[in-house]
This record gives sequence, structure tokens and C-alpha cells, in this order.
Amino acid sequence: MSESDIIHREQLYEQVWSAPVKDVASRYGISGTALAKICRKLNVPVPGRGYWAKVRAGQTPRKKKLPALKEGQYAEHRIWRRRREVKPSGAIGEVLAKKTVVEETLTNPHPLVNKSFPATG
Repeated sequence: MSESDIIHREQLYEQVWSAPVKDVASRYGISGTALAKICRKLNVPVPGRGYWAKVRAGQTPRKKKLPALKEGQYAEHRIWRRRREVKPSGAIGEVLAKKTVVEETLTNPHPLVNKSFPATG
């Protein structure tokens, strides 16, 4: 996928009724909330709470029909994905985030520092 995708409401309807919204959203690199807003904008019904649990339990819950497009409603939407900056995590991230300041003259340096840099002591 490129940095943006155009999604048509019929395509979106099929996707949100074949997998949970958060899974469909991750395919586009957006949040589930963002995809839900797009569904509202395009007048695409989404499965209600518990729908996927019923499916996993072997039931076949009713699928809401895609309403006809009314005049003035959007038939497609461009999805823009943000580039996410990858930041190191854990101990490495903490070390990289901190700046180490070393004084010009050290007072009472560690013995290993004295061995490495005899002029500092």
C-alpha cells in the first residue's frame, strides 16, 4: 500500500463484515477509531458489540445491509497513513534518551578512568 489509499464504501462494507474493525484498520495503518469514523462518513454499518464472539461460537448473526447512497453522501474516502517514527525502547532507548555531561576536570574519578586517562586525575 502506498501512503494513501482510496477506499470505496462497498469495498469497506465487505471488509468490516469479514473481519473485526481493528484488524481492517491495521491493514491501512490507521486506528480502529479512525476507521469507524470513515465508516460513519460513508454510511457503512459495522458489526455491533459481540458480533465476532457469536461468529467464533459458531452462530451466524445477521449482517446489516449496506444502505443506498443518498444524494450528497460520499461513495469513497482517501485514507492517509502517518509515518511513524520508530523509537528504541527498553534499556537502549533510555540510554539514548539521556545526555551524558562530562566535566573538563574530574574530581575523584574511578580507578579504571585513572588507568585509561591518567591526565584526568
